[in-house]
Amino acid sequence: MRFSKSFLGSTFLAVLLMAGAISVPASAVAATKPGAPTAVKATASYLQATVTWTAPASNGGSAITGYTVTSSPGGFTCNATQSTSCTVTGLTGGTAYGFSVKATNSVGDSAASTESAKVTAMALTVAGAPTAVKATASYLQATV
Repeated sequence: MRFSKSFLGSTFLAVLLMAGAISVPASAVAATKPGAPTAVKATASYLQATVTWTAPASNGGSAITGYTVTSSPGGFTCNATQSTSCTVTGLTGGTAYGFSVKATNSVGDSAASTESAKVTAMALTVAGAPTAVKATASYLQATV
């Protein structure tokens, strides 16, 4: 059986790499998109929700430069660069929302995370008018 010189050279290089005799610089390995964030949780308050998550296990070989959180329904978003939380505003009170997160590096965006459990944005409520009000008048005053 005959082997070409280039085949033998490739095999020899592979053996050297596996044996740790030589190394390939990190710059020689192409970066990929990061993995998806995990453990997405949301806490609702008045017309907004604060969303937290865990960074992905893999950054794809390139530092993560930011995250984008998106609501469902509505497509409301917030962005974070230095943290793993942000607050989505503009939500409609009484509506249940789920949230997903994408990580971004120099190559692009990750797949969306699994959606958080749904939370309901709180609406501002106004108390009703008082009922059964009685007033008693006396000299220069009234008691209610």
